[in-house]
Amino acid sequence: MVCSVCGKSGHNKNNQKFHPKMKNDNVDELCNLTNDLSLNDNKSKKTRDTTKKDEEIRLKLIYENVNNNTPLGIKIKEAYKKKFNKEIKEMKITAKLKDHYDILIIHTDGTRKKCEEKGTKTYHSNINQMEKKPWEYSVQVFNGIGNHYKIGRMYSKIWYNNNIYPGKVKEEYNIKAPIPSYKEWSKNDAFACGDPKTNYGKELKKNFRQIHGPQTSMNGKSKKGFTPNNFDYRKSVKRYLKISYTDKIKEKFIKEVQEKFNIFFKEKECYLQTTGDIETDKFSFKWSDKIEIPKVTDIIMKDKGLDVEFDILKESKDNINYSLILRFGKGSGFSNIRIDTK
Repeated sequence: MVCSVCGKSGHNKNNQKFHPKMKNDNVDELCNLTNDLSLNDNKSKKTRDTTKKDEEIRLKLIYENVNNNTPLGIKIKEAYKKKFNKEIKEMKITAKLKDHYDILIIHTDGTRKKCEEKGTKTYHSNINQMEKKPWEYSVQVFNGIGNHYKIGRMYSKIWYNNNIYPGKVKEEYNIKAPIPSYKEWSKNDAFACGDPKTNYGKELKKNFRQIHGPQTSMNGKSKKGFTPNNFDYRKSVKRYLKISYTDKIKEKFIKEVQEKFNIFFKEKECYLQTTGDIETDKFSFKWSDKIEIPKVTDIIMKDKGLDVEFDILKESKDNINYSLILRFGKGSGFSNIRIDTK
């Protein structure tokens, strides 16, 4: 017997030991379980911290070059004037959590423009000849905590019911801490913006990586020289989420994504795309116009892969394509469920 929900043998989809509170694939019941979740609150931490630090350094150097009228700063200002018919008097770096842009540009006529910088360390000499979206070589348009979206809260509930509550993972990885309640796990592990904070979550991550190798997670992969990890815990979760992605859930998701688009794109009045190392001659940049706020018409879940990916269909005058990816940001199964927009 193979379960149609999780793909494991020895039980079926109705077995409450393996799928508690998920009776007969009742999607409405699952959705109701997520309604009361709070809306407040597989890169390694080292990689993510390095990326953030690189951005901070790059912004500081852009600011210094422009405001001190270095040869590079003058080039940046001249290209801006050619593009927008405005002269830059000075730049101010914002890049705070409450802001959805990085640079405040002050013109000589007193007007201002909010700018988003999108950079990569990989040098592209012909950046100005490329018809690419401003974030083409960057990480994403923007990212969001998973519990800001109903589909993210559903994903966390399915993960908990499949991979935590039954206790098989606890037993297999010799976790001494008790299994946390869903409420505790979702708050302190699933939607934490860093590493897991429950004793269970801390122990799971530590024990798992001691067995399968550093930087591994519950995605069926392991490091050479360590015990193989042949089971991808994402598989059953994506299968059930796909069943649960009804028209009603999709309609809610479209509304939530549109609200995010309305906020983020409204504040980004222009883009500065940069490539390479600003302190060398292997550096290029490109100014781009404000992007029209897309009107989201559909969000289609892709079949490929075991991270949950979506294509966004939209109405707008540009040819920019958008996609979403739903996954754990701090190791699959450990913490930081997020939805990134690309």
